[in-house]
Formats: sequence, structure tokens, C-alpha cells
Amino acid sequence: MSFGSFFTFDRLITPSILRVVFWLGLVVIVAQWIPPIIGSVSATLGGNARGLIGILVTLLLFAVSAVLWRIICEVLVVLFDIRDRLVSLDGKTRQQ
Repeated sequence: MSFGSFFTFDRLITPSILRVVFWLGLVVIVAQWIPPIIGSVSATLGGNARGLIGILVTLLLFAVSAVLWRIICEVLVVLFDIRDRLVSLDGKTRQQ
């Protein structure tokens, strides 16, 4: 990427950064759900029957949040892909 294209937005850097952001977000999601899982497991081991339900609910909510994060990132990738395709079509139209 040249210095001039950085200021004219001819080439976008966000799509490549978005992959890193996705993985960092996934790490944050996992770290966020570890304490509730540990709490539910310790409640189950302590003889509390609700702890098992807590484990299941926590795992379900973890899965839902991970899938929602993936959907958000995919929507952003699609938006950038649409932009790239429009730029390509514009270049082909101008050549004709």
C-alpha cells in the first residue's frame, strides 16, 4: 500500500484488520463466560441442582453470543465485499 492510497482510501485496510478483531472479540467472549461456567460448576458440585441448569444456560448463552459476534463480523465483511465489487464494476464501466 502506498502512502498516497492511504489518504485517498483507494485500498481499505479494515477487511484485513477485521479478521484480527474477530479473533480478539472471540477471546473476550470466552473470557467473559468462564467465570459463570466455573460458578455453575461449583454450585453443582456443592449439591445445588440449579447449578446444572446454570451450566446449560451459560453454555447456551456463550454459544449464542459467539454466533452473534460471528454474524456481526460477517456483515461487515459483506459490506466491504460489496464496496470492492462496486469499485470493480465502476472500473469496467469507465473502460467502455
